[in-house]
Parts: sequence; C-alpha cells; structure tokens
Amino acid sequence: MNLRRIPIAPLIAGSCFVACLGLTAVAVGRALSLPADGTVVQASDRLYRSGTVVVDNVLDASTGIRAGDVITAVNGRPVGEFTQAVAQTAIPSRLVYSVAREGVSRDVTVVLHPAALGGLVAQIWPSLGVLAAFVAVGCFVFVRRPHDAAAQDLLIIAGLTSCGTVGWLVG
Repeated sequence: MNLRRIPIAPLIAGSCFVACLGLTAVAVGRALSLPADGTVVQASDRLYRSGTVVVDNVLDASTGIRAGDVITAVNGRPVGEFTQAVAQTAIPSRLVYSVAREGVSRDVTVVLHPAALGGLVAQIWPSLGVLAAFVAVGCFVFVRRPHDAAAQDLLIIAGLTSCGTVGWLVG
C-alpha cells in the first residue's frame, strides 16, 4: 500500500467532523449529569455585567421559578457562585433562590433533580431540526464528493456549527 496515494484532506475533514460530534456529546452528557433546577439560562454577556442571572425558559413549572425572573443569590451566596452552588449540590436537595420578579424581591425554594432530556429537547427541537438538516446536507455532499475542497469545508462547518450551537443551547 502506497501511503502517498492516500488523500489526506478528506481524512482531516472527516476527523474534524467526528471530533465536533464527540465534543457535542460531551457537552450534552455534562449538562445532563449536573443537578437541574428546571430552568434554562442562555450564556450571554448580561450575566457577567449585571451580577444576576436572568431565567430565559422554564422546563419545569413546579419549581416556582418563572421565565424572566432575575436570580440575585443562591442560598444567600452571590449569584457569581450560582453554577458552583448547583453543581456541588446532591440530588435531591433544596436551594433557596433570591429572585426579583416584577420589581418585587422574594425567596423561592427550588428542589434540584436530575436533568430532564425530554424537557430540554421540547424547548430546543426547532434548532435541533435545523442542525440535523445542516449535518445531513454536509454529510451527503461530502460522501458524494470527498475530494472536493468545498464539500470538505461544508462538512467541517456543519460539525463546528452543531458543536457550538448544541453546546450553547444546553449550557
């Protein structure tokens, strides 16, 4: 077997795509392994500028948290330690969130539970559908034309887009 005849570019494109899917699986696995409070908070610069966490979506309405709530503290600790407080807490346990809702401050007791994949998918299925279509097109074109540089680029871009978007959606 002559190694000089093995085209390297399709191997690199395919490897990058598989690596992106692997990173996506790791991000989803990590998110599902952490205790959940039933809320979705999209990472953005407003989290770091305001010293608060704004809840974007609520997957479990029984938590007492509502979309639009502004969380200012968790168990009396500053919200900057929010992720650490939740990640280091056993399931099931209770946390007290200091919440500003419609200009009124209140404490809301939240019970942590295992993350629910179904609730998350129900919230983000449109984005997942678009990503699946993009990946399918990228794979289809790459399989048909593996030596075409544009097909290789499309496959890599589909993988990177999927990895970044899913990672952002699941936190």
